[in-house]
Amino acid sequence: MAANEDASFQTEQRAYCKVRALLGIAAPDIKADLDIVYGDNALSYATVRRWVRHFKNGREGLEDKPRSGRPTSIASERDVAAVKATVEEDARYTVEEIGRICGINSSGVFYILKEVLKLRKVCARWIPHLLTDVQKQERVRIASLLLARYKNADQRRLNEVVTGDETWVYFYEPDGKENNKVWVGRNDDRPQIARRNRTSKRIMYALFFDSQGIVARVPVPEGTSVTGSFYKDFVLSQVVQHYATARPRTGVRGVKLLHDNAPAHKSALVNSYLEDNHIETLPHPPYSPDLSPCDFWLNPYIKNYLRGRRFESRQAVGSALFQCLNTIPKEAFKNAFTEWIKRLEKCIQVKGEYFEGME
Repeated sequence: MAANEDASFQTEQRAYCKVRALLGIAAPDIKADLDIVYGDNALSYATVRRWVRHFKNGREGLEDKPRSGRPTSIASERDVAAVKATVEEDARYTVEEIGRICGINSSGVFYILKEVLKLRKVCARWIPHLLTDVQKQERVRIASLLLARYKNADQRRLNEVVTGDETWVYFYEPDGKENNKVWVGRNDDRPQIARRNRTSKRIMYALFFDSQGIVARVPVPEGTSVTGSFYKDFVLSQVVQHYATARPRTGVRGVKLLHDNAPAHKSALVNSYLEDNHIETLPHPPYSPDLSPCDFWLNPYIKNYLRGRRFESRQAVGSALFQCLNTIPKEAFKNAFTEWIKRLEKCIQVKGEYFEGME
């Protein structure tokens, strides 16, 4: 954005702040309006609050008052190079820290960052794991293999895939911010709500599903770990029994299992059991919850359904989970596998990087 265009945007926004402030509108509401209209070019909240205060105290003009000393619009090539090198060394430095390192005042640093280098500060994305180049290549390789098999296949091919994982279900999962939003008047104060933390009491469930619906729902007894033996005897056995009942003629024949690389899933005992039952295991890249239908769809669905509800016993949790799973329409299970294909394609497009939260 050109400097004169940026100055015009600032003047427009200050004028809006003035009118709204004189009408008694609070700074947070004014900032929210500016964000909608100007997006990344909106004034910061601190700037909005400062101008609101100025206008309420009787200020008339929209321009900055003249300042003594060196104008911030003047930046030498040496200063620009110093700031750029400092940011490249560690992008987490604050304006004040960059100023101390480079020997430049904060206003000068801010001008260089915003107007010369055209930088903006954003929050880093949280990712499941810092992937190595080898792990990114493996994600692409496996995604390519799966796409070659399922991308252009008809629905019957996707129907052969069953996927599952273990997840914790808590006795109390607190409401998120979205669930606490309420409508209020422009001049009303923001309501307050006491924060409630998630309880430490929880139950682990092994959940499996295919494009037709839930295949297995296995609670893990308290104090029990999911070992290869438990996984074989109590989880996979239920998967096999499900298909024996649902498909008496073919049973588990032709079923393809998609699960992650947890030690229990990859144990020799489990591999032998799968071979004996002629169940093929589909490859799944390590550190890839974004490519697991349980992680990107089913588990969040369950947590959102149970959010804000408090349970007093394992039986109550189990009953609520059963009700939750019964609310899921059949089409949603089918869509989860369609989304899986799209995510495999996206993984290849971004060369194995995590892609959720990318702009």
